[in-house]
Amino acid sequence: MAAKSPIHAFFGSDEARVKEAALKLSRELAPADEMGLEIISGGADNAEHATRIVADTIEAIQTMPFFGGDKLVWLQQATFFGDTQTGKAESTLSSVDSLTSLLEEGLPPGVTLIISATEVDKRRAFFKRLSKIASVEIFDRVDTKKAGWEMEVVSSVSARAKAIGLEMS
Repeated sequence: MAAKSPIHAFFGSDEARVKEAALKLSRELAPADEMGLEIISGGADNAEHATRIVADTIEAIQTMPFFGGDKLVWLQQATFFGDTQTGKAESTLSSVDSLTSLLEEGLPPGVTLIISATEVDKRRAFFKRLSKIASVEIFDRVDTKKAGWEMEVVSSVSARAKAIGLEMS
């Protein structure tokens, strides 16, 4: 991944943290002209809908803003990157592959892309290929069914406390 990739992805089971991180970045990167911000709702009802959402995302990436300048495209709360019936459908996989290929070719100058989703299948080519070209952050909730979850919570709380200037012993 390039140090300054124009592609940013936020995934994870902790929906609130995924939304918060993506929103924060979108506010930082949003062009001054509102016409340069395009948000695409990623909630797909079925494979056909997912294919249409991906097509809309590709079109948004390839279409420059009406008044020129920079553009931010946000594929928000995508529901078809996970191990679901919609996510496993051949038409969904094919359209996501087209999007991934476009991203690998590189975004047009001045275009930035944010992808946010609570579920992503890390075994799929999409995640593996995206991880090589994008800034990817994962926000998963602690799985209390796994051994050692307590230490994970302690580590997470300590990191959050440090981030806001608190010291804990």
